[in-house]
Amino acid sequence: MKNFVSSVQSFFKMETATGIVLIASVAIAMLVANTDLYTMYSHLSHSEFTLKLLGIDLEKDFHFFVNDGLMVVFFFLISLEVKREFVSGELSNPRNVILPAAAALGGLIVPIAIYHFFNFGTETQNGWAIAAATDIAIAFGLLALAGKNTPTSLKVFLMTLAIFDDVMVIAIIAFFFTESLNYNYLIASVVCSLVLWYMNKKNVENFAPFAIIGFVLWYCVYMSGIHATIAGIVLGMFIPMSPRKIYDNEGKAHERRSMLESLEHTLHETVSFFILPIFAFVNAGVAISAADINGLTSNVSLGIILGLIVGKQFGVFATAFILVKSKIAPMPQGANWLQMYGIAALCGVGFTMGLFIGGLSFDDPTVQYKLPILVGSAISGVIGLSVMKYSLRNK
Repeated sequence: MKNFVSSVQSFFKMETATGIVLIASVAIAMLVANTDLYTMYSHLSHSEFTLKLLGIDLEKDFHFFVNDGLMVVFFFLISLEVKREFVSGELSNPRNVILPAAAALGGLIVPIAIYHFFNFGTETQNGWAIAAATDIAIAFGLLALAGKNTPTSLKVFLMTLAIFDDVMVIAIIAFFFTESLNYNYLIASVVCSLVLWYMNKKNVENFAPFAIIGFVLWYCVYMSGIHATIAGIVLGMFIPMSPRKIYDNEGKAHERRSMLESLEHTLHETVSFFILPIFAFVNAGVAISAADINGLTSNVSLGIILGLIVGKQFGVFATAFILVKSKIAPMPQGANWLQMYGIAALCGVGFTMGLFIGGLSFDDPTVQYKLPILVGSAISGVIGLSVMKYSLRNK
């Protein structure tokens, strides 16, 4: 248990720093987008690049390589974390799963229902999943600003809830944001997945074959019509978790951490301080005009803003309240209901994944979804931070 608490504290410190960097990236992007630098910013986003590797020749803009390329690594890391937690971590104990899993589901269903209330049957109903996601990095960053006395159990609850939230959002992307399929590339994707499964079964200790097959899988998944980031999830599922053996000069075998653990440790900083900030910078540049502000009363904006602020809070908190009061699941140790409400509010910070899903939801560039995400996330963050600060001060 001590090792688990220590790993949570390390995770918390990493996510805290990531949250601060992400907030800074958003602020810089917003500043650039509303100054004379916007032309340069737009030119960067739409600059064409060519990827030539392993016989693959792909010409796309910078925005594509960030959202469909770099973000694959982000989803790969999530997949590694989820696999570890389910195999040997906190989620391997079913009792520890019930409350955060159910709360995550409640925090998914209610925002979707609110969005549908405003947009069902219209041309904008495809944005129903935008308010369903939680940006764990920024949520943890704000939780850290609340103070050092936050119960570890609450951090574990938020981390576990975020894992389930990620899994459900990934499933949404896979099943609902896939257009017409190219079955030849889909079959090739399945073949690549089977090769990865076999290498995992044989506990191949060299990452190079996984990287090569993973790259081919990424291309095949993209060409099949499924969103390319799903390749990162599949690759992560098949990374070996068995401890690797090394031999000393005397021929004695010693165990070292598994490939999965090594990759998780290696990628955390790259994802946290390079990939996510770039994604935030490229996607958060919203040029705000009077028309944009007036547009905050549109059905899309109301669905997103109220989904994040009201939907997330009610969905997470009400589900947790019902389960605890009915004694189906225990309350996080040392936590009170005011703090649980603060955590529920922080779950309404849906920035990174909200922008990602928004980009998948609308082909029409005139549909305004970025500013509502920023507004809903900002208000949720302020509410959550204020409630947590108050609850910890009066503890």
